[in-house]
Amino acid sequence: MPDEIKKPAIPVPAATVLLIRDGDEGIEVFMVERNSRMHFASALVFPGGLVDPEDTDDALISRCDGVAGLSKDEAALRIAGVRETFEECGVVLARHTSVETVLEGDEAAAFYDKYHVALNKGDVGWGEIIEKEDLILCCDQMAYFAHWITPEGRPKRFDTHFFLARMPRRQHAVHDGNESVQSVWVRPPSAVEAGEKGERNVMFPTRLNLELLEVNATVEAAMEVTAGREIVTVLPRSKEVDGDAHRIMTIPEAAGYGSGRFLVNGDKISPIVD
Repeated sequence: MPDEIKKPAIPVPAATVLLIRDGDEGIEVFMVERNSRMHFASALVFPGGLVDPEDTDDALISRCDGVAGLSKDEAALRIAGVRETFEECGVVLARHTSVETVLEGDEAAAFYDKYHVALNKGDVGWGEIIEKEDLILCCDQMAYFAHWITPEGRPKRFDTHFFLARMPRRQHAVHDGNESVQSVWVRPPSAVEAGEKGERNVMFPTRLNLELLEVNATVEAAMEVTAGREIVTVLPRSKEVDGDAHRIMTIPEAAGYGSGRFLVNGDKISPIVD
């Protein structure tokens, strides 16, 4: 009997948020280290996760700034980004209907204390929380940054949309102690260097997006540049060379990562200049 031909895994929609702030030496981004039992175990990543069915709910979409003109799927990605930012690092990208600014200070802390554990345990739904507290999700505070799809041939594939978001004033980002076990505010070049030295597990998409972010001197510049940049979908293609010792990763040059081909050798990632 001939071997059964396996169909490629279908990429699952996911949202990832790069929380950024201005530090003393330049722009910083919040990153978490995944639990060893999770997908991308022990990797240093940006907070994020899968789109939930509830994220497509019309009632929840109606409680969002910045989604006018978007499809339901596009709106759901942004809702997922806001939700995951709260679930994974306790940051609330939402406002009361009566005000124009994101929750901050004691109000944000009280929201965290009231709902963070319950939401992560599944005792209450995100939509239920937002309606009960009469909040508006500030999807307009996120800028669409990048779009990556896991290469074909992988058993699990993700259709991941990356967003930039300014860290709200007087809020504090913390890892949840469940999906993520450590967290750090870090300069993008420092995270890249830690990956090259083998001190951190920094995956190929994470590395390139850190480098894309680091060219911006300030949060304001990053948000402005990102808002005006065309997003090109990246579906990397991998070719093994030198007896599997190295890989050449190919991506669209138009995606804006400085090259279309990269040599990957362990923790080292180098652009190939033709």
